[in-house]
Amino acid sequence: MPNWCNNYIRIYGEEKTIRIITNVIKSINPRDEDEEQVEGKEYEGLFKTLIGVPPEMPKDEYKLNWYDTNIAWFGTKWDVDVSNDCFDFSEGEISFSCETAWSPPIPFLENLCRMYKVNAYLFYSEPGMAFSGETDFTWVDGQVFVNDSEYEYKEGLYKLSNEEFWSEMESNIEYAVEEDIDVDEFIEEYKAYVSEKDVKDIITMFNETKKEYEERNTEVE
Repeated sequence: MPNWCNNYIRIYGEEKTIRIITNVIKSINPRDEDEEQVEGKEYEGLFKTLIGVPPEMPKDEYKLNWYDTNIAWFGTKWDVDVSNDCFDFSEGEISFSCETAWSPPIPFLENLCRMYKVNAYLFYSEPGMAFSGETDFTWVDGQVFVNDSEYEYKEGLYKLSNEEFWSEMESNIEYAVEEDIDVDEFIEEYKAYVSEKDVKDIITMFNETKKEYEERNTEVE
């Protein structure tokens, strides 16, 4: 099984174009939830429906080389299944979240932006391999500019998804306390990118969690 990369995507542009993309997405029949993903089997998922396969590639060749093609064309091993309730549609924007195998779908979004003349934003995080980041796809003077900023997983959450960072901080502290890790050792990795105020807040959270943990263990004894 692959590691799953979490993605939050915004596609935005002229209302007419966004309406076209919206209609395409709504026309996709979701794969049965009970149907398992099979290696090499074709699914008309979100990516393939919106941008197809490389235009110069015959269908038979894609069947033989689907894996390498998907990596290069979509940025990930598999297409994405569609569930219409995970999309937010508005006049000038489409936003949704999805999971992709191993890596974020940066090539997919770049191809989409070129084909439909739209802009896009991607926030991604993959805890298994410990990376996260964001990518902007913006049309300027007739060209699509791709600006990708990638970070270590926790640093990226802190800078790009602060609420998620603090949510994970609670479980990280609980684990550290249970493993008898010292607060100074625990806080060291965060000092490079966390503000002084937030470092103090983390230390306070750590000490409070440790106190509660010790009190619970004392009661049991």
